[in-house]
Amino acid sequence: FFVEFIRQNKLHDFIMDYQRWFCKAGETIVKAGDEGAEAFIIIDGCAEVRIPEKNTVLATLEPGEMFGELALITGEKRSADVVAKTDLQMMVMTKETFLKRFVEDSNKALTLMRMISKRSQSMIMNLKYGHLAKEDALAD
Repeated sequence: FFVEFIRQNKLHDFIMDYQRWFCKAGETIVKAGDEGAEAFIIIDGCAEVRIPEKNTVLATLEPGEMFGELALITGEKRSADVVAKTDLQMMVMTKETFLKRFVEDSNKALTLMRMISKRSQSMIMNLKYGHLAKEDALAD
């Protein structure tokens, strides 16, 4: 019964499309300059998005957040490091699966575009106000 239920609800395809990865705190998951072959969704734990040359943390990612998708969409190399801030559990999908999922469902694609836009705005604000906060501290 359960197997049939899974098949009818496409959960089987969903489960088969993802791998589960585990990382220890401090482990680098994605390195700037690498080719993008997969996207990640955090299940448990936190990770930091870092610019390695500047030793700057752009964002902290929490459960439910995705990363690595930009390189899959643009075909460009990874633009930042992502490092496990805590022990981490993630679901990982290949580029092929990622693109298939979003091409087949325009609602998922729109949700992804909104998520990327919000994250980009947040990072810009963090950089802008983080930079201003440092300048203000130096002026005092």
